[in-house]
Formats: sequence, structure tokens, C-alpha cells
Amino acid sequence: MVGQSQCSNDLAQAFLWNMIVLEMLLTERGDKYPEILPKRIEAFLGWVGYWSVDNYEQRIKDVYKKRCRFVHDGNRDQIEVSDLLFTDDLLLNLLANLVTHPKVFSSKDDVIKFADKVEAEHTLGINTKVRPKTLRFFSHSYTDEDLQEI
Repeated sequence: MVGQSQCSNDLAQAFLWNMIVLEMLLTERGDKYPEILPKRIEAFLGWVGYWSVDNYEQRIKDVYKKRCRFVHDGNRDQIEVSDLLFTDDLLLNLLANLVTHPKVFSSKDDVIKFADKVEAEHTLGINTKVRPKTLRFFSHSYTDEDLQEI
């Protein structure tokens, strides 16, 4: 599905593919997606300065709202290139960390348990011992040309 997104010349469709992949990797039936997605992504990327500086939690909630407006109301007008690039970056970092730690994340259940443990550490106010020190973050700088309509 990530490949479908990368090959699409339809902005809204590419964005939707990305959102579906995030949901497939990080959620399970019965989850409240707008609450769970930021928490589970934070487990992988919250240690990066960009998380708070660029307000990733709110941005994830915002792209999820846009996904819902598109899926439930057919509203694709609010989806912007910056939304697609943001979800591309989330997926790049999430997938890179999953595939470089196959013993830690051998199943979706492992991913969810990991995120729950990181959240528990936050709740207890302790420094994380759950996150592997080898988690990575890839940052991109986008030009004005990158942000032009597809």
C-alpha cells in the first residue's frame, strides 16, 4: 500500500493509502483511532526534538480528521501536499524502525505492547527503558517546489 501511495498522482488517494497503512500497523479493532494513533507513533518518534517543536501529536490528529472527512464525507479539498509529505515521513520512520528491530517487533501485538509500555513509563514519569537506543529518525527538508500540487 505504501507503494500505491508513492506511485499515485492523486493527492487524496496517496494520502489515504498512507493513513490506511498507519492504521493497519498501529491499531486494532475497538481502538479510538484519533487518540491511539498519536500515542503509538509517539512511542517510536517522541524522543525526537521534532515531536514537540513541530507539534506532531496535533498534526497527527489533524491528518486523521482530514482522512475521516475524505472517507466519510468525500471531502478531499482539505488534503494538502504537506499532509501527504507528513504521513510519508511518519511511515518512513515507523517502517525503518520496525524492520531494523525484528526481534523486538515481530508482530503487530509486539508493536502495540511496546507503545503501551512507553505510555506507561510516561504516566509514571520515568525515563524510558523500553525504547531501543537504536531507534532512528530520518528528517527531510522540503522545498517550495516539493509543496506544489501533485
